[in-house]
Amino acid sequence: MKLREPSRSHLTTGVPPPQGSLLPCTREAFAEFDALLVATAHDQFKDPRLWGGVKLVVDTRNMVEPLFGEGVAGGPKRLVKA
Repeated sequence: MKLREPSRSHLTTGVPPPQGSLLPCTREAFAEFDALLVATAHDQFKDPRLWGGVKLVVDTRNMVEPLFGEGVAGGPKRLVKA
């Protein structure tokens, strides 16, 4: 099981991420995991394209479901609000 945190841009934090320890915030990277836990509501996670290949999202911040409102397709296969 892989457990990693998506990276924040070093442009916004001012600190480059440690080599190999953070996950890029991309659709392809998110799709590598069986499940993702949303524990913080950073703006970088509000791109609906990130969630299309995800099998399961456990959303503790209620930020993923609103991205896939009426008429918006391409969300995770399963979404659990916690």
